[in-house]
Amino acid sequence: MEKNSFNLFCGDNLKILRKFDENSFDSIVTDPPYGISFMKNKWDYDLPPLKVFKECLRTIKPGGHMLVACGTKTQHRMAVRIEDAGFEIRDIIAYVYSSGHPNSKHFDIELKNQYDEEYIEENYSRLKKYFGYGTRLKPAMELWTLAKKPCSERTNVANVIKYGTGLLNIQDSKIKGEIERFPANFIHDGSNEFMDQLEDQSVSRFFYCSKASKNERNKGLNHFSKKEKTGSYEFRINGSLDGKKTLPEANNHPTVKPIKLMRYLCKLVTPQNGLILDPYMGSGSTGVAAIIENFNFVGIEIDKYYCEIAEARIECERNEKLIGETGRLFYENV
Repeated sequence: MEKNSFNLFCGDNLKILRKFDENSFDSIVTDPPYGISFMKNKWDYDLPPLKVFKECLRTIKPGGHMLVACGTKTQHRMAVRIEDAGFEIRDIIAYVYSSGHPNSKHFDIELKNQYDEEYIEENYSRLKKYFGYGTRLKPAMELWTLAKKPCSERTNVANVIKYGTGLLNIQDSKIKGEIERFPANFIHDGSNEFMDQLEDQSVSRFFYCSKASKNERNKGLNHFSKKEKTGSYEFRINGSLDGKKTLPEANNHPTVKPIKLMRYLCKLVTPQNGLILDPYMGSGSTGVAAIIENFNFVGIEIDKYYCEIAEARIECERNEKLIGETGRLFYENV
């Protein structure tokens, strides 16, 4: 592939992965389903199957690193599935943020939904102590499993010499400041809410990145019609039930990752001019990051609309860099 090139495949990722040669990719960076039924989306009913991770192992080069995002509730199962496929678990990178709301069932609301007013009034003195109780904590952390395909050579150095893979790009991922610091397994969003909780404001020594803005999500999508986000959810604000409805936008994918975060992660695990695979591409944030950082990219996504969004977002970045046509979107029996 030429420098800054991309190929996108729309279809079933397992079928597509099986068409790639062994040892094709330098790294894998992906944000797959977490198996938590996020916003009631059917695609999130389960984790990626073991056979997909086995194909990832087959197609990544020996010593190649893989980063896989997951939520705290199912992270343990994601890591086990990755390990069972044959990868070595190297670390967990935590991305901590202040935004978000708990999908919690609150006692006082559930009580009103399940019992009549007469029962509640008669038993109020016994029940009121549970008002304000709920079932969930607010999500504030996303976990990225850092895994590695075992090296085929005797040492990491020998593996790098043969395949170009086996080590992390520590030098280019150092945190810039008064003192250059090694990249850590902790990332935060830099929000005021987060910083105010910390006595030691030197937490800025860690890499930080805010959530994706609306402008970032929709860059390059002016010719797309606006759509409602898929799924729905409810949460509590100031003790009352509140249904939040976002305005329609072109990129209606519910879990768009910030480009700055994906650039950092891609750079950490990918050798210079390397080829990155994302088998759960979504709306293409990993691909956009790859192009900005001068990597090549292969993405797979089963949803046709998201594939078209990803292609437009990636092409927008390539056009800004004045790169010629070397990207294609393939449809695999969608």
